[in-house]
Amino acid sequence: MKSKIDVLVEHIENKLLAVKQSSAIEQHLYYIKSILKQSKTHDDRINIAKIHEAIHYIETIKIEQNTTFFAPQARAMAELLQKHGEMILPDRERRVRPLSLLPKQQNETVIAKSHTLFGPIHGTLMDMIPERLQFAKNTEINAKIKNPPVAWEYEYPLDEGEVMNQAIGEWQAARMELPESQDELQKDYKDFQRNISIRGLTGKTADEVTDLLTYLAAAANYPEHDKATIKYWLQERGGQDNNRFLDLLLMSGEFTACMESGILKTRGIEQNWTLERGKIVLFYESAVYALMINGSICVNDGHGGLSKELNPEKIKSENNLPLMRVRAKIELNINSNHNVVPQITALSVTSFSPNLVKPEPLEQALHFNV
Repeated sequence: MKSKIDVLVEHIENKLLAVKQSSAIEQHLYYIKSILKQSKTHDDRINIAKIHEAIHYIETIKIEQNTTFFAPQARAMAELLQKHGEMILPDRERRVRPLSLLPKQQNETVIAKSHTLFGPIHGTLMDMIPERLQFAKNTEINAKIKNPPVAWEYEYPLDEGEVMNQAIGEWQAARMELPESQDELQKDYKDFQRNISIRGLTGKTADEVTDLLTYLAAAANYPEHDKATIKYWLQERGGQDNNRFLDLLLMSGEFTACMESGILKTRGIEQNWTLERGKIVLFYESAVYALMINGSICVNDGHGGLSKELNPEKIKSENNLPLMRVRAKIELNINSNHNVVPQITALSVTSFSPNLVKPEPLEQALHFNV
């Protein structure tokens, strides 16, 4: 039985390319066909990274603009596809230049109605990987989270391009150490197969995770001899524990006037490894619902205040309001010893409770009652 990839390739060859097309359309179709052929592995497995690459390529095809008074400005195919009801990749993904795209191809524009040629290919590819589209699941999760009135917002200042304090320094040092146990590698791969995404996708098998990590590293702008190091670090250290900087901040009393605290319940919104300006970065976002402060379980009382919760089961309720939202960007760099250095290059906190302390020295609360 023919696979969906075989059917798509035949459709491009026998239907689309059999008809006279513009040179730009033909060039794009040939390139898409080539990517699809590469997606079939020697063991007849589908490389989902190649599916992403084909989707990404289609969405970034430029569209001719018919203007009279101004110079033509091409829109991307993604805009037309979205207008016709197609799901498209997140804006962050579409900003990244498609892998192996030549400058000449990047500037080849096609007429707007050509979305009728590329749209069905794009839609079929999206339909092949619905369970792997973690970015769509993240959007649904985010939409369900209630946002109470904001008490305060804080964006951490950068020191030589990164956020740095004692807690984050400890986190960074721990992440630079590579594990000796194979069990830790297996753990991180399980994290990737749950909800930690790579270019917006989650792999459902170890092979799929490896394919996505290879794709991610290949598209980055590190020196070639460092790309293998980056990929190895991601395999060993790319999992759930990259969010431990938040645990260490809370343990240091960052938001509780130096009183040690810990997370009891969070809801992950996004943990996605992708590319930004050629660097591999992790975009992280979560909502914090319950904290352990000075031995007490503390939750949002519904009005922004902190209240003690005596029944631990109640913190599991979906009706609870969050205490805070945390957003971070972790960028991977290589030091002079060719070791991977994860650096937090953006960190912001939105608090929904005035009882949590804004981490600025001049604004530390004099009284913190729980």
